[in-house]
Amino acid sequence: MEKHIIKLLESRARIILILLGFCLIALGNSFHFEVFNVKIPEIIAHTGALFMIVGMLHWLFDSAVRHHIQEEIFSTVMGSTKVFSCGIMNATSNSKDINHRDAFRNSNHLVIGEHYSDRLFDDYSDDFCHRHQNGKTTHAIVIDPNKNAAQFLISSIPGHSNLSEAIDKIKLCLFHRDLKPKEKKLIKIFHHNRILRYSFVKTDNQIWIRMFTNSSGRANVPGFCVKAGTPLFDFFTNDIDRLIEESIEVPNE
Repeated sequence: MEKHIIKLLESRARIILILLGFCLIALGNSFHFEVFNVKIPEIIAHTGALFMIVGMLHWLFDSAVRHHIQEEIFSTVMGSTKVFSCGIMNATSNSKDINHRDAFRNSNHLVIGEHYSDRLFDDYSDDFCHRHQNGKTTHAIVIDPNKNAAQFLISSIPGHSNLSEAIDKIKLCLFHRDLKPKEKKLIKIFHHNRILRYSFVKTDNQIWIRMFTNSSGRANVPGFCVKAGTPLFDFFTNDIDRLIEESIEVPNE
């Protein structure tokens, strides 16, 4: 009963405020009384006017503003929900800011796909060594420097004429000098002959995707992370698995 009364009062608040304000104005103009030169009827009338103004503002807000705000909130929430349900759990405007250290050390299985960039492998060389010493596997999929895709990159991107040197550096970073022979067997390198649409770092429970630009020149490219068990994770996982199937495993040296 009490909750019903409160709900009724809330729904009729603006009407109550306007009526109360009108009554106070009428009351304030119905008599004359002063206390220490304070005109009590004027105070009552002014209070009534205030109630009426608040009630009218409440009515204006309900009729003209609230619906618009609700639509904006609904649109924003629904948009965020759709993005989250697809699997995107994190994003950055500059993929160089991504910190992979914990993922590299903790993920049992790690798959990395690149054209030829050795920056990631060089930055986390010690972390790769740590994971392999703890029995964790790593698959690296990089471009075959002797195939058509590599020649296309060489001809279209000035300053990248020696991809073999970059690939060799990647191998050097993975096959750390402190690794034992049995630990090196946890590492697999594949050569692909594709122009990748994105590079990636896939762990047990997430995939970081780094996009490439269509235009020439350098730029800070964004990256986004998708979590396991979502449509986007499944899409990228299937795409990565097919890329591995189409690639050639390089024998460990």
